[in-house]
Amino acid sequence: MSIENTMKNAMLLSPSSQLAGNGPLQKETGQLKLWMDDPARRILEKMAPYATDFFGAQVQGLDPDDFWGTGWYEIRAADIFPSASISENSRHNDWKTITFRRRDIDYIPTGAKVWFWKNCWLAYNPDNIGGAYSTAIVRRCNRNWTRYDYYGNILSEPFVVERAATRANANEYNIYQGLPDHYNNCVMQYNPETMGLKENDRIAMGRAVYAVRGLSDYILEFSTDESSVRLLYFSLYFQQPTERDDLVLGIADGKTFSWVISVDGPREMREGQTAQFTPSSLRCGQTPDREVSYLWESLSPELTVDKDGNVAAVSLGEGTVRCSLEQNPGIYTDIPITVTAWNSLVWACTVPGSLPIYQNLTLVVESGEDVAWNFEGPEGLYQAVLDGKAATLTAYFPSDIPLTVTVTDGKNTLTTKIKLTAR
Repeated sequence: MSIENTMKNAMLLSPSSQLAGNGPLQKETGQLKLWMDDPARRILEKMAPYATDFFGAQVQGLDPDDFWGTGWYEIRAADIFPSASISENSRHNDWKTITFRRRDIDYIPTGAKVWFWKNCWLAYNPDNIGGAYSTAIVRRCNRNWTRYDYYGNILSEPFVVERAATRANANEYNIYQGLPDHYNNCVMQYNPETMGLKENDRIAMGRAVYAVRGLSDYILEFSTDESSVRLLYFSLYFQQPTERDDLVLGIADGKTFSWVISVDGPREMREGQTAQFTPSSLRCGQTPDREVSYLWESLSPELTVDKDGNVAAVSLGEGTVRCSLEQNPGIYTDIPITVTAWNSLVWACTVPGSLPIYQNLTLVVESGEDVAWNFEGPEGLYQAVLDGKAATLTAYFPSDIPLTVTVTDGKNTLTTKIKLTAR
């Protein structure tokens, strides 16, 4: 082909006619990498079906409008042979060079994730400048950071342990030399879930626990874009595990997490009766400071419950209602409820086992007949004010002898014991 025809064909592929790529240069400024990059990418796309080493992979980070979105792409993962010093601490299969078949993929962001061959890989060293199409060196994630979120859901973030130091190293000094402590160099994607990682946070790996040291969360991909941090670099320092660490689930300090749901409502109901049940939560012994909502479910045909915790007693028998945390349905409490006939005497309130001093407790019963109340126990240490089928108790002094409360309607009798406590 003559030089004139070559130039004429090149004119047909001028910047205005080239296929738009996914890179920030094309998207934001209209700049292109090379004059002939589109023909080169067309050749790659055309010849890819005849290659044997292209396969499907799930990739995150290629959509310029949604970095955290994922999609399926055809890629090529070629072997790369790292230097001798690197290969001493990682396998050859821990490193790959990837290329995309689609010619509109001309930008692989740092920190992008690629899933193939039952592994997650991090785009560790992309080649986005000076080439007709982009390639990237990706590294195989060989560890997961497992932890609880605020609501107790288990989260897992894959990351790279670059160099596993010898655990025999110790911080011992003598007159001749000092031996370094045991550190592991690590790389992790910087994302909304990992930006909370802090210096001295603890990560469980295997049968040991490691503390985060030297956390670097400031390496930019683009010099003028403060939001272009995509990778975290840090070291992990070996520590002995403690009784707080859950090594079965691999969560450092995992045994210190707790979430308890308590439900206020009657444990006995009459057939056809409805009652409002009210839940509350304690997270690690404290009232949650974030939004909490609940899911309701009846586990028995004797009871029904709506989304607001209104329970209806449908038929006689023993039933159960479950209240679950909407943000983590794995956390729940079951409320046993006895459904009785209308001619029986039942508590219409939750009856606690203790009453702190200077606090009031109102006991309420339901019955088709008039009721009589009787109180036995620590005389002079409490006050009882009766109002028909309700009795309000006030404790003034603690007592080791429980207060026995008995109520009867002439046919049926209810009895409960309440301890007067200091707090």
